[in-house]
Amino acid sequence: MTERKISWRGKSPNVEKPYLWASAKATRRAVEAGGSQGLCVYIALCALEMRTPADKKRCFYASLDEVASLSGLTVRTVRKYIRLLHQARLIVQIKPMGKAKINHEACRYIILSRRETA
Repeated sequence: MTERKISWRGKSPNVEKPYLWASAKATRRAVEAGGSQGLCVYIALCALEMRTPADKKRCFYASLDEVASLSGLTVRTVRKYIRLLHQARLIVQIKPMGKAKINHEACRYIILSRRETA
């Protein structure tokens, strides 16, 4: 009998790196804060964080349009659920000020770790 290499969906799990992950506690709190749409927005923000270079992962820039397209929701709905996630202390949204606000530049986000949300 030959040994078969364990694969996931027909591929080695290492092929699909980098991984997107969110802690079980954070996803549960996102659902409590905003239901399934709150979870969609939270996962979209995690995906945008994953795409940023490793040296800039602490905070990253994203527009509401980017979050909306990843989550499958409207910009207005995303704005509402970002506010709810911020109130639940899962994320920090830093809005642009002054001329940057006038030019509709992207907001800066920080996804809080377990220690920071307790």
